[in-house]
Amino acid sequence: MTMNNLEKYGLIKIDFLGLKNLTFINQIESLIPQNQLFDNMINDSVSMFNDKQTFDILNSLNTDGIFQLESPGMRNAIKQVGIDSFDDIYAILSLFRPGPSVYIQEYAKGKRNNLFIEKVHPKYDKIVKSTFGIIVYQEQIMQIVQEVANMPFSKADLFRRAISKKDESKLHEYKNEFFKGGLENGLSTNDLNKIYSNIEKFADYGFNKSHAVAYSLVSYKLAYYKSRFPMIFYKVLLSNYSSDQQHIKTYSEEAHKIGIKVNIPNINISSEQAEIFFDEIYLPFNLIKGIGQSVVEKVVNERKQNGPFLDFISTW
Repeated sequence: MTMNNLEKYGLIKIDFLGLKNLTFINQIESLIPQNQLFDNMINDSVSMFNDKQTFDILNSLNTDGIFQLESPGMRNAIKQVGIDSFDDIYAILSLFRPGPSVYIQEYAKGKRNNLFIEKVHPKYDKIVKSTFGIIVYQEQIMQIVQEVANMPFSKADLFRRAISKKDESKLHEYKNEFFKGGLENGLSTNDLNKIYSNIEKFADYGFNKSHAVAYSLVSYKLAYYKSRFPMIFYKVLLSNYSSDQQHIKTYSEEAHKIGIKVNIPNINISSEQAEIFFDEIYLPFNLIKGIGQSVVEKVVNERKQNGPFLDFISTW
């Protein structure tokens, strides 16, 4: 069966995504004290996810190497909205896409002034309060039709799918049920028209909140480690991008701005990955054109067996 058939028959469809950033996190965590690992420090999850040092590095737009937050457009979104909570990260990730990006300014304005774009009805307003009157997430659409029209959860999800995909064969039925349930629930026809219009407007753009939160956790962890262990963060980053000259240049320059010196490969220090030596980073050997894995292994093994290379002749 195809994934579309699975969805059609209500079966579970799971998307597995491979992210190299998870490898980065794993490598960073292998190099820092166990008691300072992010996952081991979540005794008070509220404080861990409201870490000022992490938010500061994001708001400074020092986001190179941080999953999903590196692009100029994303930096501009962060600048407009400002990150004061974990919620802001996944809201920005959800809004910074073709279509909903036009609402970033509205979200930023609502956040700055703590106001709604437009209040409609208490049952609706309480669901979009956290996003300042904008429907950002697919889950909000489902909550709205449950709260406003008393639709059961299972039907609320079918409603969301139908309106997102403009499925006219089903929309007529769901729209009638929405208005019927809303009127029985005490809302006026005018309020229901406004709410339905908002759902239609944002249904194309609504992002899956659980997806956004999962991505944001990766971004947050990387920002957390970058703010606390910058030397290790850049070591891992430079190791993984050693074959990409542009990334090496960008990350080396950014490291330099915060006082970390990044050096060219050194025959007595470097290896197949970036190395830290006396609080400086030395780039890996494979940055040098023509140097392959076998040569790197020979150099490293020679150093281990006979000590450092003392002069040019000793490299023969």
